[in-house]
Amino acid sequence: MRKWNWVWDIFFDEPELAAAPFQTLQDLGVQTNKKLAVWHDNGPDGQVVGGMIVPELAKKFGYELVQNAEFPVDNQQFTSIIGEGKSKGADVVFVDAITPQAVAIRKQMAASGYTPKVLDIEKGAEPVQFAEALGKLSDGVMVGGYWDPSFPYPGAADLAKAFEAETKLSSSQHIADSYAAAQVLLDGIAAAGSTDPAKINAALAKTDKTYVVGPVKFVENHTAKLPIVARQWQGGKTVIVWPKSAKTGDFLFPLP
Repeated sequence: MRKWNWVWDIFFDEPELAAAPFQTLQDLGVQTNKKLAVWHDNGPDGQVVGGMIVPELAKKFGYELVQNAEFPVDNQQFTSIIGEGKSKGADVVFVDAITPQAVAIRKQMAASGYTPKVLDIEKGAEPVQFAEALGKLSDGVMVGGYWDPSFPYPGAADLAKAFEAETKLSSSQHIADSYAAAQVLLDGIAAAGSTDPAKINAALAKTDKTYVVGPVKFVENHTAKLPIVARQWQGGKTVIVWPKSAKTGDFLFPLP
């Protein structure tokens, strides 16, 4: 049996996450000049998302890609990239960078006087440390998500509270997929009635249950995709602004 037959993946679909800001703007009827600037690091994730997926999404949603800038993963100086995006009049900026770079980019945008109407920062804008480092400058920044304590799934409302009470750390959505993975594994062991790896693997293949992250049912390639939402930082917290069925707050537009 090939090794991948023993691997089970519970996570989001990267193209769907990258499409979330475009879908959000379209569904909410947000008006921009449809000029898009993309800034991404040269790591594997940045190259795939910023270099390949987002440009294709831009075409699909009718955007003009006026800039696609790549930078080293340890870069901290973005004034030239920001200046180009500003000079080309991009109303929408999509960034894929780790948190220290994301913070630096937002600060340098403010220093240069560049305030696009929409700013989406994937990866780096996810943790609370992003908002803590920026204060009000984080307001209006969008970032994709796949879990929130407000989701109507068993244990969702209590998971973040329990994590923070036990660890004294700020929670993030990553606690949910990790917790769900453990739940699925324990259920697989129980269903197998054994600790034999082959029997557990066979039991996992039959998983079809709703967990803290939502319904988990593995498809042929051994993945179970999590639902995608669009978040936006507002007042030091993220609110869900899309889709309508999951909203916890109204969309802040334009970027302050």
